[in-house]
Amino acid sequence: MNLANILFKFSLKFKRVVQSLYFCCIQKPIWKLSYNSGSNSFVCDGKLRNCRIHISGHGHKIKIMRGVIMNDVLIEVSGNGHSLFIGENARFGYGGRIRIEDNNNTVKLLEGSHFVNVFFSIADNDNSIMVGKDCLFSAQVIIRASDGHSILDEENKRCNHGQPVIIGDRVWIGYGVTVLKGSNIGNDSIVGTLSLLPGKCYPNHSIIGGNPGKTLKQGYHWCYNRISDTEC
Repeated sequence: MNLANILFKFSLKFKRVVQSLYFCCIQKPIWKLSYNSGSNSFVCDGKLRNCRIHISGHGHKIKIMRGVIMNDVLIEVSGNGHSLFIGENARFGYGGRIRIEDNNNTVKLLEGSHFVNVFFSIADNDNSIMVGKDCLFSAQVIIRASDGHSILDEENKRCNHGQPVIIGDRVWIGYGVTVLKGSNIGNDSIVGTLSLLPGKCYPNHSIIGGNPGKTLKQGYHWCYNRISDTEC
């Protein structure tokens, strides 16, 4: 066995020892971080496990508040002047991805919201994705505030610029939902499985479903617990 193999095996063993100490004793934030230092700010008071963070460009501000737990999440930030804020006690389980491109975009996910393998994507300039407090996102949800490529008219002018996405407080989004640019979902709303929201406004206390997504009913709200009719 050559020296390189010996060193490699030793490094793997040492890595496992450090991880064991972390999970058993230290319980401090842990992440993989790759970025250039051009005036970027990264502050994490939460716990990141098996996450990957790639930052390039300048002037980015990333803040992850206390009580946040993120598992197997990929964060990719490129361009300049972006802001990413994740509020207290937010949870990311079973993977997920946050991708921010171009310039001066904002992603703000407020406290208490839970996400399961959700993909947030934002590009263009001065654009935003806002998610309110205590939301619940099921698996395979896609939130896009912009298109991946340009669509040009006959005069070669672009006609598919990004638009903000706003999701209110206590919104429950079902499995496989896609929320496109310009969508605005009111507080205490419910979005049904596999719906596609094409950039419309939906009022508070709505049940939303279909492709394209429509307001099916109003005057409803939801809770985390399954309760019987006698408890209503």
